[in-house]
Amino acid sequence: MNEEPKHEEALEYFISLGAKLSDDTVTKVSLQCHCSGRTIKRWYKAFNWRNRADIRLNIIAKKVEKKNDTNIVNRKAKELADLDATDTIIQAMLNEIVTKDENGRARLKVKIDDARGFAQVVGASEKIKKLKQSLLGEDTEREDHTVRFLLDGIDISKFPKGNKDSENEQEDT
Repeated sequence: MNEEPKHEEALEYFISLGAKLSDDTVTKVSLQCHCSGRTIKRWYKAFNWRNRADIRLNIIAKKVEKKNDTNIVNRKAKELADLDATDTIIQAMLNEIVTKDENGRARLKVKIDDARGFAQVVGASEKIKKLKQSLLGEDTEREDHTVRFLLDGIDISKFPKGNKDSENEQEDT
């Protein structure tokens, strides 16, 4: 038996249904092709549908995987660009309000009324750096790059980082 376009169309429909030889699939393909279920089973064997379907499904799976990989890479690239932009803004803000004293220690040019808020801004910068490392697949538990500023002799890096546990611990002491 020579394969004709109707056989190829039947194979395509069979693949679109999941390429599993079952009573349900045979019925659907036979209705689509206007022939009996026995004819579909004969075509299945004669034209090696099982192997051909496996090859096609593998090709499709590779294309889907490549598209998904591209989507993931593009999404990560956009997230990195967004984090870079945010980091640039935070660093520019910090550069505007930080100076160095005669000993080379960082000092603020402005009076900070809300030390916790300032500590959160500094902490946000560090979180952005960790997010960027994570997106790039780098280790996020590397050495400490904590930025420390002295406010009237108070090291604000010792302030709670804003999570509930730290706030509760502060209230208890």
